[in-house]
Amino acid sequence: MFEKRRYRPLLCSGFFLGSIIFCTAPVLAVPNITASAAPGATALPLGDSGGSPVIQKAADVQVSTVDPNGLTLSILPGSLTKTDGAPIALQFLAVANGAAIPNASAFVTDSSSTYTFATSGAGTDNLDLYIKYTPAALQDPGNYNLTIQLSVADNP
Repeated sequence: MFEKRRYRPLLCSGFFLGSIIFCTAPVLAVPNITASAAPGATALPLGDSGGSPVIQKAADVQVSTVDPNGLTLSILPGSLTKTDGAPIALQFLAVANGAAIPNASAFVTDSSSTYTFATSGAGTDNLDLYIKYTPAALQDPGNYNLTIQLSVADNP
């Protein structure tokens, strides 16, 4: 409901006969996010898994904030979808850039829930975003679509 605001002094210039007047203006801490599709993210394996889980790097993500309380990255639930086809549920996991590929048990957020990744201080984090999905043994052939919705907010 309330935004956290930061103030910095601004020196107001002019002729003040030896007086210095300080003015304040709000400087809002705005977190930043950039994301780009990882190589291979546009050609996901669907028919070769035989109903077994597939773990695939989906994106390179960078988040940053100047807020001393850190930030929270949120990823809305999603699925691979195809017109007239069965959707494939996804789970998300963000790991440090360059970390080993996570195993299936590391994906603990349910596919119908928002995934969150939080930091506890100001700074920049480079992350690898992975998805886990399990296509059916006889998955509907064709092209599937996915839009990953990312948002970032400063922690209260």
